[in-house]
Formats: sequence, C-alpha cells, structure tokens
Amino acid sequence: MLKAEATFCEVVNVLNLRKHNDEVFYAEEDVVKIGKEELDFLREKIKSAPNKRVRICAHSSPDDSVHEMIIMLDKNSYIRPHKHLGKTESFHIIEGSADIIIFDDKGKIAEIVQMGDSKSGKKFYYRLNKPLFHTLLINSEYLMLHETTNGPFKKGDSEMPEWAPDANDKEAAGKYVEGLMKEAKKFLAKKK
Repeated sequence: MLKAEATFCEVVNVLNLRKHNDEVFYAEEDVVKIGKEELDFLREKIKSAPNKRVRICAHSSPDDSVHEMIIMLDKNSYIRPHKHLGKTESFHIIEGSADIIIFDDKGKIAEIVQMGDSKSGKKFYYRLNKPLFHTLLINSEYLMLHETTNGPFKKGDSEMPEWAPDANDKEAAGKYVEGLMKEAKKFLAKKK
C-alpha cells in the first residue's frame, strides 16, 4: 500500500497537479499541457474513483470564469439528467463514444447526439447553448472528453429533475439507465 501511495505522489508531482479529492485534480501551471502521460494518469485513477469518473481541471479554482476539464468516465458512470442555469457547455470527444440525450422538461427524449472521437465518423463536438435537461449514455468501456463551461461553479446553478433518480440511489439509477437505453434505441430507430 505504501508503495502505491508513493507512486501516486510521484505521478501527481510529475504532472504538477493539486488533488482536490479522489476524482478532481487541478493543474498547477501557467501553461497547462495535456498529453499521453495525463491521460494515462486518468486511466489509472478511474479504477478507484468512487463515482467512476475523474478529471483534470485546467482552470485553477471553482471560482474561475471559464472551466476547462479533461474528464474520463467509466461506462457505468451515472450522470443524472440536469440542466445548467445561465451557462453553456461544450464537449469534444477525445476517446470512446457516447450518446448525449436531450430531454424536454417532462423527461421525454427530444434529441440524441451520437458522439465519438474524430475517427469514428460520428459527431465529436457539441455545444449546448440553452438550459436543457441532458445526460450521457456511454457506449464504450471508457469515455475521455474535453468539457468547457462558464464558471464559477455553484451547485445551485444546475437543476435536477424529479423524474430522474438521485445518483446516491444506485439501484434506482441503474433501473433508470436501463430504461433510458431502451428508450434511446427506439428513438434512434424512428429517426432512420
């Protein structure tokens, strides 16, 4: 155990990251550079991440006006549907594939953006300009993405709908995702 902890400290020092918690790390440089070493760091950290997601923040604090993050999500991550009040959000897929599900206010699927990296033939970038409920269904084992949104980060800036279970209720969240996957397949089949 001590050896693993020592290795972790060395990696964090090599990357010059400040650990906020087991899932969030802040870059500590004036010029932030992300490459293979940083992506490998995220691949290692996701194995023990409580919510099956990890990120490196290129911004220095939750109070910054622009938030840029490299995020890795496990296929089993549950992102509760939500909408951001007074914010925009964009994703650029680095590795993997996912469906962005856009909902109406009652929880019915309004749109699905099928996404993958630039070699997949799918859309690799999206931007959400309005406060619409949305979530991710991850299709690959892992999803690596670059997300940009405006700050500062305040929990009250995101609205969670009553029709989607809380992430802490693992059983309900699992059933919800299972049902959503079936709905998404039907929705996409109708679009063809």
